Amino acid sequence: MNNVISSRRVDYKFSCPRDSFMTKIIRNHIEFELLDCIKLYDKAPRLIDIGCGNQPFRTFVEQIGFKYTGMDIYQNDFGSVDFIASIDSDISKLSIPQYDFDVILCTEVLEHVATWDTAFENFSKLLKEKGKILITCPHIYPLHEEPFDFWRPTIYAIDFMARKHGFAVLKNICAGNALDVLGTILGSFYTLPSTRNNIDRIINRLFHIFNSAMTTFVSSELIRNRVLVKSNLYLSNILVAEKI
Repeated sequence: MNNVISSRRVDYKFSCPRDSFMTKIIRNHIEFELLDCIKLYDKAPRLIDIGCGNQPFRTFVEQIGFKYTGMDIYQNDFGSVDFIASIDSDISKLSIPQYDFDVILCTEVLEHVATWDTAFENFSKLLKEKGKILITCPHIYPLHEEPFDFWRPTIYAIDFMARKHGFAVLKNICAGNALDVLGTILGSFYTLPSTRNNIDRIINRLFHIFNSAMTTFVSSELIRNRVLVKSNLYLSNILVAEKI
């Protein structure tokens, strides 16, 4: 369990090649949606960050005017989690204020939640009427925080669950294109020579060079500005919904 806690992000900057695509996409979408959301309120709205970990978005959230609350199944490295609970537990027995929050932020969490029906019921219980929820969840990404890594949903799965539990879906985005998927895959593994034979070592070295070059290639803004990618592969799900 300690390995799980220590692996939580302090900020949303990439720490390894596989993350360089996902973190940029998720951070940009979350910041855009929260900036758009804060415009709806005359006074500081209350936001609860579900599965907040080391709270990589807390500074941004507070800077733009939200009152921040954190919830997670573990206390974090800084002792700043307000409520220790799982979103798919019975929160009615806990001290978490219900029907009190204007916005829920739940980013890169639902893949680790076993019981989605309970989770979405709790989302509804935590939000005020007309409250907003912003969810991100990977569609293609390596296993992480094992063994608590259960799902890789499509946009249709998250849309279905949100509507089932009384939310109107405002935005449902397939974030990241096939180049982002390819870059994430290329950054998610390494190779070793199969034997100590010099030929195997040379081939392995050439593969490393090829992998590095391809990762740089698919990351290039020059390539992205000049190539139109046609594919139904995407990296992450982003959903914005309103409680009705």
